[in-house]
This record gives sequence, C-alpha cells and structure tokens, in this order.
Amino acid sequence: MTAALLSLVLRVRGPGRVLARFNDVPLVWADAHWPQAGSTLHEYMVAGPNQLTLEWTASPLRPDSRSGSHTDNGPHRRQDAPDVPLASARVLWAHPGAAMTPGTSRTLMGCELQAPTTTERPWPWLARSTPQPAATVLCDLPAAFPRWRWQDAPRLRPRAHHIAQAHAALRALATALQHGNAAVLADLLALRHRELAMAYPGHPPLLPPIDGLKWQWPGLDDFRLLPQAGGRLHEAVDRQGRPALAAFDRQGQRQRDWPLRLAYLDRRWTVVR
Repeated sequence: MTAALLSLVLRVRGPGRVLARFNDVPLVWADAHWPQAGSTLHEYMVAGPNQLTLEWTASPLRPDSRSGSHTDNGPHRRQDAPDVPLASARVLWAHPGAAMTPGTSRTLMGCELQAPTTTERPWPWLARSTPQPAATVLCDLPAAFPRWRWQDAPRLRPRAHHIAQAHAALRALATALQHGNAAVLADLLALRHRELAMAYPGHPPLLPPIDGLKWQWPGLDDFRLLPQAGGRLHEAVDRQGRPALAAFDRQGQRQRDWPLRLAYLDRRWTVVR
C-alpha cells in the first residue's frame, strides 16, 4: 500500500483552534478562519498502533464586528446541532493524483472531538489550570514502511550542551545552504533525504530555493528545541515558536520558513525531517 498516498485531513466546525497530532508529532492545525487543513504523514507512521490526537485551545479574543465587543472563544455545543463534533480528522488513502476527500478516498482512521456540554460562562476550559478538551484514537494502518531512524533515538530532555550542539548543527546547515555547498548539504541531510525518498517513492525531497534570499537562524539564547514523539524528535524553533531557519530578502523581510525536526542519534543531532 506504500504506492498510494495517505494524508491527514482536519476539519473544524467551531470556535477556538484545534491541533492534530500524529504519533505525538504536530502535523496541522485549523480554526474558524482556516477550517480545513491537511498533511501527508508517511514519514511518521510506525508499525503497530498509530495514535491520532486532537487538542483544542482557545483562540485569542477577536472583536465582534457587529457589536464591537470581544467574543469569548470557548468550546460549546450548539443547541441546534448538538451532535456535530467540534472537530474531526481522517487518515485517508488514495491513489496518487486522486482528490483527497472522504468521497473519493478510503478512510483508514478517524477521530472526533466533541464540544463540552457546559453552559458556564466564561467557559472553564479557558483557564490554563483546567485540562483542555482532547480526543485520542489508536489504529493499525496497513502500510509497509521501514522502521524510521528517529524511532531509535533516545527520549531526550535537552540540557544546555544538547541545545548548544543542536544550534551548531543548524548554523552549519544554514551556512551551507546560503553558500550552495552541495557536499556539506548532502552530508547534513543524507538521512532525511534517504528516508523521505522511501516514504514517497518517485518524489525525491527538494531543497528550498534560495532566490537571492539570506538564510538566518536565531542566536543561542533565542534558540529552542520542542520535544515531539515522546522526546525522540525535536523541532528547532526560535523564542516565538517560529521555525528557527528562515530566509529574508534584501530589505530584511522574512520570506520563507524551513521547519526542521532533529533526532539525537549516535551522540549528535541529525536532521531527520
């Protein structure tokens, strides 16, 4: 079944923001302004049960265009549609080139997040000390991918020396990318490219185009590693949570982000996704 394409499609039907995690890797998010999002997920599939989780968080308060007041974006079940889920996600299987919709593809896995039935205001889920609504399902998926190397990485809580080492790896990648050093790029991204080529046969991974842009990375004090997949993967971000590697034009405007996930393999950080 690896010749087909498997994708995660997320739909939101209520207020707030919903994040879809696949095997504890954040893949896509959606909200009332962007109610549908999707992503392929081959490179995060594992043998045995795969986990799909939907997590709700409150969106920032937005002005109500009709009254000028602010709306409270708590989740609630509409009185006229009590059984409509707040959000739903589906793992869909389709042949390459086919539309990725429930009507034209096969659903292999699904998860629904129901809105709480409370009528309290303000909704208690807006408080950080209160657990946010979430839903999780487990399901075996019929795909014959190899065991990915990130699955062998230790569950790591990065310490200061780990963060400094990851920052140095990112700097080396950005420098090679900026100067078009193909040999260094091939070495730094060898595992990523090899595994993505296995995950998507016939679609080799490409480097982001430079197009006269300058690639930059945050200083060590502004560099962060976000643990994912139970601490086996770590996303490189800046202090604001944006991808740590970004391209800027000659006017200093941020033009492109390159999200990167690293794993600590053989006592060094390796770009794996």
